[in-house]
Amino acid sequence: MKKTILFALIFVFFASITHAKTTQIPFYKVILGDSVKLKEYAGTYKLSEGAPIESLKFTVVGDDLKVEAEGYPATTVINVETDTFEEPNYKAIFVFTRINGVITGFKQSVRGMEMVGTKVIEKK
Repeated sequence: MKKTILFALIFVFFASITHAKTTQIPFYKVILGDSVKLKEYAGTYKLSEGAPIESLKFTVVGDDLKVEAEGYPATTVINVETDTFEEPNYKAIFVFTRINGVITGFKQSVRGMEMVGTKVIEKK
């Protein structure tokens, strides 16, 4: 009888661990998986004079925000905090700026160089 109860307790313990492992939602997917929120960052940004490139384009692909410079492939940027993203290949940090809650540009820091990007308003 004691062996049966012990076996049943062990079975319940391992069953609950297995269930817990298969039902967890990754934390980063909950934060980053909202493509609706990422769309506010999408657009073309003109860089300040003297920058090595003229503009950067941010696009939403699935649940990812990607950045692309002319002549370079698009790469995914990772949300590290509110309005702040990191491009992991070059360790570039993008801090987006807002006026009255609307994204208007960003400040970029990469390899000791800082650049400012201003969002281009597309005419419809």
